[in-house]
Amino acid sequence: MTELPFRLPAELDFECTNCGRCCRDRWEIRVDSPSAEKLLREDWGARLAELRGVVPFKKRLPLAGEGAGDELGYTIERRSCGSCVFLSEKNLCGIHSLLGLREKPQVCQQFPFLFSESPEGVTVGLSHYCPGVRRREGAAAPPLLSQESELRRLHAHALRVERAPEKVLIDDGLPVSWEDYAAFEGFLRELLLSDPRSPGTCLAALPVACAMLADFLRVKAQGKDEPPSGAVRDFVSGWRRMGPSRIVDIARRQKAAPRTGRLLLRQFLALVDLAGESATGTALGRAIRAAWAFAKELLGVGSAYCLPLDARVSLRAARGVELPWDSAELAWPLSRYADHAIFRRRLLPILGARVGLALLVLHVASARFVARAHAALEGRKRATPEDVALGIQLVEKHYATHSRLGEAFASGPARGLFRKIAARPRYALAVLQA
Repeated sequence: MTELPFRLPAELDFECTNCGRCCRDRWEIRVDSPSAEKLLREDWGARLAELRGVVPFKKRLPLAGEGAGDELGYTIERRSCGSCVFLSEKNLCGIHSLLGLREKPQVCQQFPFLFSESPEGVTVGLSHYCPGVRRREGAAAPPLLSQESELRRLHAHALRVERAPEKVLIDDGLPVSWEDYAAFEGFLRELLLSDPRSPGTCLAALPVACAMLADFLRVKAQGKDEPPSGAVRDFVSGWRRMGPSRIVDIARRQKAAPRTGRLLLRQFLALVDLAGESATGTALGRAIRAAWAFAKELLGVGSAYCLPLDARVSLRAARGVELPWDSAELAWPLSRYADHAIFRRRLLPILGARVGLALLVLHVASARFVARAHAALEGRKRATPEDVALGIQLVEKHYATHSRLGEAFASGPARGLFRKIAARPRYALAVLQA
């Protein structure tokens, strides 16, 4: 059987730092039934003193939409502090230490790698929630190339793989071939990193480019069910001849008040934070809390609950923290994160490029807010690179990679929020400057 080509990120690398974050977080560590049943045959009471009298795995109830025979049939038990029962005081995995890496549950072996399949092959992404993910600038070859054989093994046994559709939506009613989408994706990444001095404006230029492409395709598709093949590539080649910097200049000239951006960002944060409370309270109660959060942002007073930080944050204090887009050390990591989100293909092909870009803008803006909120909670007036890294990590967990909120907000009433940004690209710059 011919091996699928592997697409590896050019500058990202991973080495476990034994920080224990992925083993301590209070999310469920879901385990496939064969792995759990095999490990349950081990005498863990004799092997690990802390497991005497404890059954380390428990059956999990299927979530809505899952079948009773779902392959992730177990979860690993937690201690009262929230850590995995197999985690030692030295942040080492008991299964790994005693039985070896390949006896660990597949989900533990695979983290932080993410796999998506497309006609081009397998794209290997990395979760930025893991502090072991790091950049190696100027590498002659992708740093992960040395791990390709292990990555192929992980992919072959992966429990979750994103699969791109044959046709990718640029916008509603505008499906394009994979070759066309891939050309536009490459152009987006080129545009995003085109001016290191203006990372925020470059990011705001992506929805502008997508809006222009959607208008172009609608003209080309008149009287047809879909745009003609190659139309996207014609658009991209035309703008490359004229110079992508012109799109950045268009984005820079967009006029939208930062207050508008703050209100739109607060809508998003209130919606997703309250969605995490769906198991408690009434729908009316959640709606009232969302409206109250929006009103406080409108008036610029009071505090708001920040789900990633699990704390209430003064809106005025967070707004007073400096996190300038013209600071390379503070802004460039946000652009690099956005670039990798596009590369790993976990947003755009699923939601449609235009709505996906709106969501990406909100993710980056949310990371900025979390970074500023963290600095405000510590009484500082300027964010640090550590604040920005924390913002990216926590947004990855709560709003992006490790959350199903993207799927939930791809349809229903909340989709209107994303379409509001997508239909009016100037909002993107406002949100990013909020």
